[in-house]
Amino acid sequence: MFRISGISTDWPVETELFRVRERHSRTINLEDKSSKRFSLVAEVASLGPRSAWLEELPCVKEGDELVFIPLPDAGTIVFDPEIKPGVPNSRWRPLWREWIFLTGDLELPLPGEPESVEEIVALVGLGPGHTPAGDDWITGWIVALKWCGNQETDILLESFLRFFQKGVTTWLSENIISDALEGKTWIGPLRLIDALQSNSPQEVQDAAGTLLQWGHTSGRAWLAGFASGLEKALNRKESSI
Repeated sequence: MFRISGISTDWPVETELFRVRERHSRTINLEDKSSKRFSLVAEVASLGPRSAWLEELPCVKEGDELVFIPLPDAGTIVFDPEIKPGVPNSRWRPLWREWIFLTGDLELPLPGEPESVEEIVALVGLGPGHTPAGDDWITGWIVALKWCGNQETDILLESFLRFFQKGVTTWLSENIISDALEGKTWIGPLRLIDALQSNSPQEVQDAAGTLLQWGHTSGRAWLAGFASGLEKALNRKESSI
């Protein structure tokens, strides 16, 4: 029987039948009948939407079917993936503006601060990585708008959703983008959001440094998109005052 050490608040409460879609050394990505992703992870830092942290991952291979019954023990860590509305501490603005240019060597056809949703949608599926760098950029951008957006940025996201087509990128990326549009993200981005609301340079440095270590290109692309999204959201807020 699986021993669960941590679980997200949106993990299903009833037994589900999953197919093992992807097997990695520290993560197993499961797929339900609607093609939605659920993840079993081997460390707390990997908790995200619809995820469970296990002390030991089950011995399964891609294509296997798995009936998963969540049995969290007393003291289990409960992770809430929801992005709560807020604003960053303005003292960090010079820092996050530097992140906009982290995609310089990723060959993404995008200016630092895009002017149109069409420019952003054109990034879907582009660039290197298991989750393409273009998708990581988009996810960071969406998370920023969900965090500190307003009615105008909500309209931007609605416009993105109209243009966003399923089947253009990888299954995993598509799920991650969809989660962000629903206002959910991983523990790493939420720690960065918390840090950016603080006065602690160490917290910001640690949270951003952890994200920079994501994959080969994912962290840089995500932070660049996030910073661009912050600028878009904050500039629109300032113009509406």
